[in-house]
Amino acid sequence: MIDDRSNPNLPSEKLAYEDAEALDRLVAADFNLDQVDPDFRSRAERLMRVLGMLDVPLTPASGSSDSANRTACTCDELVACCVNRIREFDVNPEHVQLSPADEDALEALVQANMDPSRVASGMRDRAAHQARVLSLLDTAPMSRSGDPLSETSREQLITRTLATITQSIESQQDRLRFNANERRRERPRLRMGDLISVAALLLIAGAVIWPVLSTMRQSGRQAACLANLNAIAGAFSRYANDNREAVPMASASLGGTPWWNVGSRPEESNSANLYTLKRVKYASMDQLACAGNPDAVRSCNGESKRDWDQFPQVSFSFMNLFGRVGASTGAVWHTTRPVVLLADRSSVVVNARRGARFIDVMENSPNHAGLGQNVLLSDLSARWLNTPMITSDDNIWLPQSLENAIRQAQQMHRGGKAQPLRGVETPDDAADGFVCP
Repeated sequence: MIDDRSNPNLPSEKLAYEDAEALDRLVAADFNLDQVDPDFRSRAERLMRVLGMLDVPLTPASGSSDSANRTACTCDELVACCVNRIREFDVNPEHVQLSPADEDALEALVQANMDPSRVASGMRDRAAHQARVLSLLDTAPMSRSGDPLSETSREQLITRTLATITQSIESQQDRLRFNANERRRERPRLRMGDLISVAALLLIAGAVIWPVLSTMRQSGRQAACLANLNAIAGAFSRYANDNREAVPMASASLGGTPWWNVGSRPEESNSANLYTLKRVKYASMDQLACAGNPDAVRSCNGESKRDWDQFPQVSFSFMNLFGRVGASTGAVWHTTRPVVLLADRSSVVVNARRGARFIDVMENSPNHAGLGQNVLLSDLSARWLNTPMITSDDNIWLPQSLENAIRQAQQMHRGGKAQPLRGVETPDDAADGFVCP
């Protein structure tokens, strides 16, 4: 075998002896089969077919005047041309594929026992062409030494070829076959590391989202509470118009009398004064309840009730009317500066009734997680305070006299501790913003 690819003018492969001899005789006869020796005419005819399929020019090359040299040169050039043309084809079996029309024609040819005349007219031309191509392969297989194979060797070769083809087909089918066992074996499993990653992600998400949700919830409660105060402002206005500018009162409220005994006699409960708005139908129980108070009640079964049943049910601290001058004459509405009329429940009163030894007078209402409190002023305006100081010298949780005592100790604006209330304190005058319980 010769392989000199650096020189394209020389053949890169050699034909078998019989084929080379037949090609030489064919070229010498100027490709006229009738002038070829009968012993080589069959091979020459097949070579003619092959050369015709490869579009190789079947004319002798011009050049040397010597016929023998011209014939030899033409033969070498022809072989080189044939080999080069064959190399242009991609003979990789994986890349060889018939067109759908050729596949149908080949299948019809096989079913017609390789007789193109029995193939349907629409595919007959393709079948005839395929039959001619297949006839080129109808030669006796050669051994590596160049001798024809025996019948036994030929059958063995056919058997091995068929076995190889069958194995190739089965391997292709195995690639497309779904294996349930492998699917179960390769099914992804949840590992401990995955669980830890998910748990960490949930913790991080919770740490980020929870404060946002908590803030949104608090904002919603503040907005709902402020809406209730605006509704109660309308109830105060209607009550004052119908009762000669008086604020709601359940009974005469004398100074020195306990005012935080919710649920007892009205003479001992300042919350009974606020409950008057519900009792005489100027406000509803739902309006008198704050969303930040988990113990608040929003309905009442008894029409004759005059107060809430228990202290925790009261959501708002009302202006302390015990001993207040002008509560029934309208003086509250005409003070020189607005006075706190209603506020979220007092943290000072809550801690004092619980029995705390010392009380932080600057603590905000527990209704809104200690962030601040909504207040309703005597001019019927509602606002949010983030401190219990309505002015620089007025703490809404304390009477004026106690504020002065704490201020003398220089503790009012520093969250100083004070002795707890005893539940009998009274405001100093009409302008003293002191709410309870």
